[in-house]
Amino acid sequence: MQESLLGRNEQVTTCLNGLMDLGIVSKEGKSIYLDNTFKTSFWKVMSNIGSDVISGNSNLPKVSPQVLMDVASKQWDNILLHLLQYATPEGQSLKRSDLKQHVPDAILEILVHAKLLVITEDGDKAAGKKRKLDKAPIGTFSLSNQGWCFLLSSQSKQLWALLKSYVELHKKKDVDELEVIVTLLNIAFWILGYGEYMSTLDASSKQMVIDWTSLGLTYRPDGITYYPTHFAAKLLEEEQILSKLLRNTENNLWEDNLDDTASLPKTEKNANQIITKEEGYIIVESNFHLYAYTNSGVKTKIISLFTNIQYVLPNMVTGIITRSSILNVLKKGVMADTIIGFLKDHFHPKMSTMSPSVVDAITTQIHLWSAERSRVNHNPGVLYDKFKDKKEFNAIRQYASDLGVLIWENTEKEFLFVQEDAHPVIRDFIRSLK
Repeated sequence: MQESLLGRNEQVTTCLNGLMDLGIVSKEGKSIYLDNTFKTSFWKVMSNIGSDVISGNSNLPKVSPQVLMDVASKQWDNILLHLLQYATPEGQSLKRSDLKQHVPDAILEILVHAKLLVITEDGDKAAGKKRKLDKAPIGTFSLSNQGWCFLLSSQSKQLWALLKSYVELHKKKDVDELEVIVTLLNIAFWILGYGEYMSTLDASSKQMVIDWTSLGLTYRPDGITYYPTHFAAKLLEEEQILSKLLRNTENNLWEDNLDDTASLPKTEKNANQIITKEEGYIIVESNFHLYAYTNSGVKTKIISLFTNIQYVLPNMVTGIITRSSILNVLKKGVMADTIIGFLKDHFHPKMSTMSPSVVDAITTQIHLWSAERSRVNHNPGVLYDKFKDKKEFNAIRQYASDLGVLIWENTEKEFLFVQEDAHPVIRDFIRSLK
């Protein structure tokens, strides 16, 4: 195709540059060519619309969708329970050995890289060692502001946030990030219940499938075969998050105002993508009494982040949302809209039969409680000034901001005010700059 046929539209140019970065198109002189491999694969998919995209090995026994769902949910709950152990009201740091619920080293490394957990005391540095890229950090950790937001975000956003961190980590280990994304999309289009032999994968893809088992994306019943789970199909639920990963943006996936209902069209034949959305289980009355129809310990602990739990009954949890319970979680960096979004995402169907004024009253009151914090803020912290130069100030400011511990800054006078418990980490970073 001749470039002149596309015109000089800025949007067209931006799209072409993005496609060239991904290796989908190439440019020679004034001509633009579609990559042959992509062209062949794309033609196969388009000419087989309505048929199974990837059906796996038909000779292997099928696994029921319910088994895959149970396995994936168990792995994911394990990650959330690990993070929830750090979600204490005091926000104190904890050693990994003090925890009851553990995750594999590879998952801990992802959580730290995603800045969901902050290393408050680096065990490797204390021992005079430099941590290797393939070794999980040791020491004491605390849940960051981003970690609190993560716990109240939708599952799709949580999943993409960890996968984004996974891609970035592998890029540091000289693994082609495009290879990771392509492998992810490959299992996302898989037909639920079908499996494949691990021996069909190359070494890097095989390690990815092993890592993703801990994330609930794949199920390996015997170590010889693997089955993508419904979590893999969830990767296609939010197109905006997928495009964001491909753009390699530095923003936080769970802080954006994305439309959680955006999904790819699903047909009967690509039935692995048809995921029954979890039915809501939360009812909140106008007096802020909350009733959650669940027996899940993970859901109960997440609800307790912003609710005073009163009774835990078989298949039901009751509590009350109060000013203090909301303010406590707002102090951790969670936005009022995040809490409201969590409630709306998990409202019981009966909430739709209630008067709209009930939901309006709940959202308005939470916003009012949030507005109280803009009057006077009391945050214990450490003030940094007298930086060597502007470069040092910007480096430390960016580092504190990435960790989610920056409370206040004055760029003109070069003042930084960070959370008190983050001082040891910031101090070590300052020393590393010298």
